[in-house]
Order: sequence, then C-alpha cells, then structure tokens
Amino acid sequence: MSTTDEQVFEIARKLAEQSTWPADTTRESPALAEAVGQSLATALRPFTPDTVVLWNEPRTAVLGHVVARELGAEVIYAYSDEGILSLSATLGARIALVDYEWDPYPGLVPLLRMVQAQSTVVVVSSVLPLPPTLTDDTLAGTPTATLADLNTAARGTSRGDTP
Repeated sequence: MSTTDEQVFEIARKLAEQSTWPADTTRESPALAEAVGQSLATALRPFTPDTVVLWNEPRTAVLGHVVARELGAEVIYAYSDEGILSLSATLGARIALVDYEWDPYPGLVPLLRMVQAQSTVVVVSSVLPLPPTLTDDTLAGTPTATLADLNTAARGTSRGDTP
C-alpha cells in the first residue's frame, strides 16, 4: 500500500467516524469512493459546477462519477495520448476539476489550461492536498477545495477562497 493510499484511507476513516459511511480498505472500493466523493461534492456545491472533469483513469472514474451525481453535474473525461490532450464531450459552463491527488503526469496544469481555454473552471479539487509546487499564479486565481483538511473542506475551500 502506498503512502498516498494510506492518506486517502485516513481521510475516509475520519469521514466514517462522522457519519454512517463504511470505511473500506481498498482504493478500488465503491464505499471509499462514495464516502470521499459525497464529502468532496459537499465542499464543491457552493461553487455550483455543472460539469466535473477528470483524467480518464480507472482509479478516479468512480470518484468523479460520485461527485458529479451528488452535484447533478455531467462527467467529462480528459485524455492525454502521446502529448495530445482531448476531452470526451463538449464542456459545460462551470467546471470542477476532480482527482484523488494531482500527479505530476498528466497533471493538473495541462488539464487546467486546456479546460480554461474552452470554459470557466470554478474550482480545482482533490481528496489529498494540492502539490506544493502549485502557486496562485499557476492556478490563475482558480479556487481550490480539498478534503485533506476536513475543517476547511467543510467550509468548501482549502486556501480560504470563496465561491
């Protein structure tokens, strides 16, 4: 089990202590995606996204589905094929970018730039903290929301941003 998985499980365990959600022990567990996805959707609700965009990766697909379902939003998958970026459908007007964590590749910055060129990104979100290399300049002023800090996630942001 990776350190990242352990961090996700710790967040899920804390959420399970606060509600009736079961805290499973595998990253692929639908119960884990339900627990963190519902909480992430709650944190994103004030930003009123109509579309959830995520990289087309199996580990993130269920999380993105849960977040979108809870928000009543569409899910659009992003693809990176030999450096060429594309989307599975036409974007809505208000976009939330979602992942468990933003890995260096394919990463948040290329996705953010591609989506911002076509629509408005209202929030960048993840279960784990955003990489420390991301600055406000890199994010172009886009608000963020993570579950890593449950107290601020309950308010809907991780950097003190407001929708």
